[in-house]
Amino acid sequence: MKKILFIFADSSVKKGLADAEKLREIMQAEADKEQQDVRIFITYARSLSYFVSNERSIIYDHRNRMDLKDYDFVYFRKAGSVMQQMLSCAIYLKQHNVPFVDQEIFSANSRNKLSQMFKLQSVGVSIPVTFFCRHKTRMLRLIRTKFKNELQFPLIAKATGGTRGAENYLVKSLEELEQLIRNSHRHFLIQAFVPNDGDYRVLIMNGEITGVIKRLAQANSHLNNTSQGGEAAWCEPTELSEIVREEAAHAAVVLRRDIAGVDIILNRETGQHYVLEVNRAPQIENASFPEKKAAALLHAINRKMENYAPESTLVSRGTEKIIIGRFEMVVLPDGSEVVAKIDTGADVSSVHCERIELATAINGAPLLRYSFQKTGDQWHETTEFSERVIRSSNGHTTQRYMISLVIKIGAQKYATNVTLSNRQAMAREILLGRRFLRDNKMIVDVSRRFVLTRQKGKLNV
Repeated sequence: MKKILFIFADSSVKKGLADAEKLREIMQAEADKEQQDVRIFITYARSLSYFVSNERSIIYDHRNRMDLKDYDFVYFRKAGSVMQQMLSCAIYLKQHNVPFVDQEIFSANSRNKLSQMFKLQSVGVSIPVTFFCRHKTRMLRLIRTKFKNELQFPLIAKATGGTRGAENYLVKSLEELEQLIRNSHRHFLIQAFVPNDGDYRVLIMNGEITGVIKRLAQANSHLNNTSQGGEAAWCEPTELSEIVREEAAHAAVVLRRDIAGVDIILNRETGQHYVLEVNRAPQIENASFPEKKAAALLHAINRKMENYAPESTLVSRGTEKIIIGRFEMVVLPDGSEVVAKIDTGADVSSVHCERIELATAINGAPLLRYSFQKTGDQWHETTEFSERVIRSSNGHTTQRYMISLVIKIGAQKYATNVTLSNRQAMAREILLGRRFLRDNKMIVDVSRRFVLTRQKGKLNV
C-alpha cells in the first residue's frame, strides 16, 4: 500500500483557507474508484515533533503515529506560516529519499534555529542535540520519556524567533520547564546544555575567516552574548583548531551565507565542538569591535567587486584553467553532500564507502556492490571496475577497487575515477587528487574554500 501524506499549517485550516478532511475524502474516494492501493493521510504542523542530533534525526507525525520517512509521498499542502518547520521536513525527507512537493520548500532560506540544525546535520556539521514540538503537553511528555537519555537537565530553552540571547533560559528540571512553557505564549526550541568556558563568534566573509571573537558570560549567567553582558575578546583564528575553523566556513556555505557570524561552542569536558547558529547579518554597529568588523567587511566587499564577472564574460571550460578551493562541497550519486579535500599530493581520488562487496552478475561477470551509507538499501552496483595498489605517504600499500563516478560540485557534474576505501579515520570523506585536477584543467587556490560550490553565484547545497 502506498501512503500519501498531506501536511497543513494549523492556521490555514483555522482560518478556513483549507479543508483538510474534505480533501482527504475526495482524494481517497478517487484512489478507491481507480482501485489504486493508496491510503491518504492528513496531518498538521502542530502534530509533528522534531529531534535532531549528530547521531540521528526523527520527525514524527503523532496524528497518524508514523515517522515522516515511512510515507511514500508527502505534499506540503499549506506551509506558509510554518515554512521553517516544513523546510526541516523537506531536508529530512530528502535524506531518506522520500519524494515530496513542492521542491520550492527545499530551496527556502533557513531563517530559524530548527531548520538550521536539520540543514547542518544533514551535511555532517556538528550540532547540539535539538528538539522542538509545538504541542506543549506532548513536548514535556517526550522529554520525560522518549528522549530522556539525550535531553538530560539542565537544558537550554530558546524562544523561537528570539535573537541576541533574548528569552534564552537554562532550565534545571522538568517542573521548571513546564512552568516556563505554560506561562509563555512563545514556542521553545530545546537543546542540550554544553558545559563551556565561553563561546566563539567566527566571522565568515566570502568563505574565509576574517575574525574570531571569544565571548564569556558573567558569573551568574549562561549567556555568552555581549548583548546580555558577556565579555568579549578579539583573538587569533588559530585559537580554534583547523577542523573547527573549517567547520565554521562549511556551515556558512551550507546555509548560503557569503557574510555570516558562526557561533561555535566547545565542551570543556570533552573538547567536542558544536555549531550553535549561523547568523545572517552579524552585528557591527551596536556590538563589540565595530572598527575591526567594519574593516573586515569593507575588505570582503572590495574583494567581491574585484572578483565579480557577469555570466556572459565567464571563460568557458577548456580554454582557461579553472580555480578550485582547497575544500569543496561535493554531491555524491546517492544525493548526499560532503566536503571534499583537494589534495595535490595524491595521484588518484578516493571516496569513503561504508560497505563494499564482490558478487556475481547474472551473466557470470564479477559484480562490485558498494554503499556510501551505513544503513538502508542505498547500494550501487557496477561490473566496470578494476583493482589498484595504492601507496600512502609512509610507504604502506593497500589494494583497492577503482570505479568511475559522477560527482557534482556547484553547478557542474564531473566524471572521474575514484578508489573506494573506508576513510572513517580521515577528516573528509572524499579526497580529490592530481588526476581529477589535471583532467578538468584546474588550479588549486589554497587560500580559498568552496570556490566551485559558489559557481556563477549559486550555492547548490
